[in-house]
Amino acid sequence: MSNENEKSPTIVEFYIGERIKSDDGNVGTIRYQGKVDGFEGNWYGIEWDDPKRGKHQGTVKGKQYFKCINKGSGSFMKYEKLIKGEIFMKSIYDKFHQKIDNYDDLYVDSTKEDVKIQIQMIGMDQTRENQKIFIAQTLLSANYLPISEIDKYPLIYNSFKNLIELNLSNCLLNSWTQIVKLLKQLPNLNRLHLCNNRLTFNIDEFKKEINSNNEYGNNIDGCNVKDLILVNSNLSNWSIVSSLCKYLFKNIESICLSSNSIENIILYKTPQNEKETIDNIGDEEQKQLYSFPTLKSLDLANNNIKSFDDILSSLGDLPQLTELNLNNNQITDIEFNDDGNSGKTNQFKNLKRIYLSNNKINDWKYVEKLDELQSLEELSFRNNPIVDSLFLSNNNNKNNNNNNNNNNNNNNNNNNNNNNNNNNNNNNNNNNNNNNNNNNNNNNNNNNNNNNNNNNNNNNNNNNNNNNNIIQNENDFENEIENNNNMIKKDNNNKNNNNNKTIFLNRLNIIPRLTNLKKLNLSDISLLERKDAELYFLYENYNPIDKSKNNKKLNHLISIHGEPVYTKISLQSENEKEIKN
Repeated sequence: MSNENEKSPTIVEFYIGERIKSDDGNVGTIRYQGKVDGFEGNWYGIEWDDPKRGKHQGTVKGKQYFKCINKGSGSFMKYEKLIKGEIFMKSIYDKFHQKIDNYDDLYVDSTKEDVKIQIQMIGMDQTRENQKIFIAQTLLSANYLPISEIDKYPLIYNSFKNLIELNLSNCLLNSWTQIVKLLKQLPNLNRLHLCNNRLTFNIDEFKKEINSNNEYGNNIDGCNVKDLILVNSNLSNWSIVSSLCKYLFKNIESICLSSNSIENIILYKTPQNEKETIDNIGDEEQKQLYSFPTLKSLDLANNNIKSFDDILSSLGDLPQLTELNLNNNQITDIEFNDDGNSGKTNQFKNLKRIYLSNNKINDWKYVEKLDELQSLEELSFRNNPIVDSLFLSNNNNKNNNNNNNNNNNNNNNNNNNNNNNNNNNNNNNNNNNNNNNNNNNNNNNNNNNNNNNNNNNNNNNNNNNNNNNIIQNENDFENEIENNNNMIKKDNNNKNNNNNKTIFLNRLNIIPRLTNLKKLNLSDISLLERKDAELYFLYENYNPIDKSKNNKKLNHLISIHGEPVYTKISLQSENEKEIKN
């Protein structure tokens, strides 16, 4: 008989759009709740952050219950398998007030196999005690904590009003409205990490929360966040980024939007669910509404951006932008929309650093376009097709030179050989007749002797072969292992050599094209390296025969270094003349 005073377990309810964890540690968003045809009970349809955790697109037996952004990232879960998030202060309190009896599980691996070195945590107990004093903290890491709600004002403010940097990556928050509520209580926050979160954006709710004042009179005008990190946060809609900075992050200086599947940078487009119309707003006012007047650094690496023109039209006039990261995109060309003064563009006036590695740029003319930037000092330009072709082109040139030399040598040798062969053939005919007679007699005698010897040797060989085969097999096995190791070492050496050659050729071909460049691929450019690169560039490209074909860059380098004594074109011309003669 059950105890009448025994309380029934509290039923935790979940809602559509809520962020949850599963019992196996995976994180996802609830997209459906209810019955599933052919299966008993109540089910939750989950869209997982990690698509590998999913099994389908929210469709079972031909019926679609919900949709997923990423292919195959959906599955159904029972209530018992889901873990609900926690409110901010509870989650933080539990982390820093959890008792740790010892630190025996902290170690580093040794160079010796199966040997681990224990870490001695000196002063850790005192550090843990200091961390419990929230008001004294200026940096807080809440990474991977199951935070899904924000406490009402002033609970967070009273504990963390001095906070300067906060890491809320990999949490369970689900909307930008929650972030507004949080920032109202962190007036001194300067740096905010929100990586790997899935925050929805509703412009009406967002603006309502921004404009609202609570009983304490606090609002968001005092938001001082200058550094915002949003890696892998499903922010593919650039309009949302624009609105966030327009209304919330008004003092932003650095934004990291790496790995967000961004394809287009459209600065003035209004979010689909934003009711505010800008049809009647003039161009200048519109630009003020959606520009980033304080932005200095923008990281758009690991996205799907194809058009540099989109970037230029939306970001080219940003007054403070000094750093732009476009690594690992799909960019194929670079063009500027104005001629500027003295061959320099008026766009990206203050841009000092641009990163363009791992794109699809396949023509040197687009690299030369970067020389039109007024302030460019640093460039990253690895693993583009035009760079990869340098090594192949260099090898082809060597092969062509070798083939030409070999052809000339072969022609001379053939003439000599023809003369010698004629003389030798006459002598050989006479000698062959005499030798044939002698050979016939000798062969008969040798055959008789060899037959006798072979019979005796076969018996001995049979005995030795068994032993030799065993030894030979062992030796062959060891030799094969050694050969494989040597081949691997050789391949690695070849790859390293090829990489080094490609890097070297890359620098030789880029440095002369960009006059004011001070750093390439994170390495400083010395005056000596620039001089060598410019002389190499003249040797490779300058045309002393038809000078009308030389561009401005070549003529500029000639004005600095003078005309080279030899160039590739002049040497090729001389070789062609020698061959004709």
